[in-house]
Amino acid sequence: MILMSDRLHTSSLNSPIVVERIRHLPVGGRMKDIPPHLWHDSYVRVGEKKTGGPNLRLLRLDPDQPSNTVTAYIFNKFAHYSEDRYITPREAARLQQFPDSHEFVGPITSVQLQIGNAVPVGLARAVARHVDARMKSNNTCLDRKAVSLFSGAGGMDLGFSDYFNIQSANEIESNFAATLARNFSSTHVLSSDVTDIDGSELSDSEVDLVFGGPPCQPFSAAGKHRGVDDPRGGLVKEYFRIVSELSPSYFVLENVPGLLSNAKGGALKFVLEQAEKIGYASEYFVLNATDFGVPQLRNRLFVIGRRDKSEAPLGRPLATHCLPDRQGNLLLPSCMTVGEAFAGLGKPTVRTLNRHKGVAVVDS
Repeated sequence: MILMSDRLHTSSLNSPIVVERIRHLPVGGRMKDIPPHLWHDSYVRVGEKKTGGPNLRLLRLDPDQPSNTVTAYIFNKFAHYSEDRYITPREAARLQQFPDSHEFVGPITSVQLQIGNAVPVGLARAVARHVDARMKSNNTCLDRKAVSLFSGAGGMDLGFSDYFNIQSANEIESNFAATLARNFSSTHVLSSDVTDIDGSELSDSEVDLVFGGPPCQPFSAAGKHRGVDDPRGGLVKEYFRIVSELSPSYFVLENVPGLLSNAKGGALKFVLEQAEKIGYASEYFVLNATDFGVPQLRNRLFVIGRRDKSEAPLGRPLATHCLPDRQGNLLLPSCMTVGEAFAGLGKPTVRTLNRHKGVAVVDS
């Protein structure tokens, strides 16, 4: 049971029109299921070409299904399945499978970004287990060392830490880096621009694995698809520079599925070429988090590289779970549902804004 003093399990006091929209929203429903007089302006098609709407501005989660994809912007979009409010940061963290003991540092707006941008822990764990199995088959040492890049709040690190000793992590955002340092006491956290560091600062000994996700905005389907032409796309090169300097047996690069189609496949080709330039054979696949028990429909692209090109490809990890309504067909256990993820949290406290002083006030 989460204590009611948990600062992440708080809900903002919404305007009457927002509460009314949510109240009319059935489980699993979206804006189109609300009476038209309550629709948001963005939902209404306008102009000669009838541009605009429908969209995902509002949806109510289903307790018996996994959630839609969690992002940093679901805190005014995802409605609780039985309460007329948006979900709390703690509930979103549960959907990302962060343990309740994971402490997030920074103001609530930063915490929302940290949670929304993370790789679901269970999905990361499945990929780590997959790479670990190959290393075990190669009879590598049991104390396998790893370095984490573009680490965020540590979702990917939590999954990989079950199988690897994460020596160091790099994250430029100060609040994100503080969250890492708070939760990974044995990991050396560098809060600096990756362009300003080299491999020797991340490890002074042999490393078995480098993993991480260079910023995905340039490749996101929600963005402008600038890809490698975006200055942030150049961080992919920085990722591979560090891989080259550390020369691990394997690397794992995580990104959005939009990498596949961006620039008509040119962005993915660019990534694979960077791996080839530094001497790695690589493979890629898109995985859905629900296939590995996560209570969230979230697709992520993973590129795995191996230094020994004579090795056979690892292939994609096999699914361990399925959607609740497919158990009979696939003979796999169901992934966690939203209701199961939220179990034991109880009602959140309500946070209101004192507009005169600009401070948050928590009401019981």
